[in-house]
Amino acid sequence: MNTDMECKRYNVLNIALMFVIIFSLIMIGFEEISMSGQATLETSSNVSIVSYLAIDFSDDLASGIIFEDVLFLPANNINAKGNYNGSMNSTNYFVQVSPDGNTPIDLCIRANSGMRTSGGDEIPLSGETYSSSFGNNLTDPSIFDETSLALNYSVLSSAVPSGNKSFMRFWLDVPSNQPAGEYNNSIYFKGIASGVGC
Repeated sequence: MNTDMECKRYNVLNIALMFVIIFSLIMIGFEEISMSGQATLETSSNVSIVSYLAIDFSDDLASGIIFEDVLFLPANNINAKGNYNGSMNSTNYFVQVSPDGNTPIDLCIRANSGMRTSGGDEIPLSGETYSSSFGNNLTDPSIFDETSLALNYSVLSSAVPSGNKSFMRFWLDVPSNQPAGEYNNSIYFKGIASGVGC
């Protein structure tokens, strides 16, 4: 009788254990099913394109603004070499606004100093002048619109549309008492969104 009872007891325990195992497997299956669902989130994405602009120099301007040798003093309105070297005496100095820009730009210009020798002699900055225009022919840009270079940026051309060019000419005045020597300075250009100010 003990064996029969023990056998029944083992059978009940086996059945209970099998029930627990089967129940656990079923629950794991349900958990996997519920874990294989989706979760979605939504967020916004935005951008503000304010302006894109780029400028490029003509080859002559990139090579430098070179003035002829001065033989007699005083000398006024000495032409830079590229002033009238284009076809029909047009200028070869220009800055072009990139055609893929999305905004008109103001071009600005400045000098780092008056033209100087390595020994410190200087041609006054007021004697180095420029004029700019959207036109390019014998009389445009005109010497009658010349402006002296300055140490701070000033507007060279306003609201230049994408793909357009601003043409320029440069002149130099040398006073009568200027010492002989090789004079140099640096001229800087920048393009900014129109109306911002140099």
